[in-house]
Amino acid sequence: MMKKLLFIAFMVIFSLHVSAQIKLAVRFDGYWSDWNIYVTSIRGNYSGFMIYDRINGPWEYFFKFQIDGFYIPDKQTLKENYKYGQWYEYYGTVEYYISDDFQSAYEAFKSKKGPAFTRPKQENGRPTKKIVSPAKIKIAPYKDHPRVYNIWYDNVCLGIDLYNISFKK
Repeated sequence: MMKKLLFIAFMVIFSLHVSAQIKLAVRFDGYWSDWNIYVTSIRGNYSGFMIYDRINGPWEYFFKFQIDGFYIPDKQTLKENYKYGQWYEYYGTVEYYISDDFQSAYEAFKSKKGPAFTRPKQENGRPTKKIVSPAKIKIAPYKDHPRVYNIWYDNVCLGIDLYNISFKK
């Protein structure tokens, strides 16, 4: 009985870990980076979410976006847009952090040649600053719920593929 409980506990923990995998890519200077898988935590819904390290919790997110006026279209519109590859376009805001290492998202992405984020609290105690910027958010056509977001802000674009994550509607 104890082995069965341990196995179930392990599977629950493992499934939570797997469900927190996302793919990220960035675009700057006219080119996209490769898509890379990141194990992280997400909290929110399809109209916006925050990305954070599980160990720090959601109050120390390192990236957040929110769409103004988000809605999921009716089934017919979803079907047509999916068939013709029509992306959905919204506007909203992003929040992220900078430090004296990288004073913009562009500098961080270019330096790492891919997604790179400053955490709100640096291990070395150096200061950070939260940036709030307007964003254009494009969502790839989908059948049931959004999966791929391209978030354009401050001369960069962050591509987020929710991979195997779905939010409650």
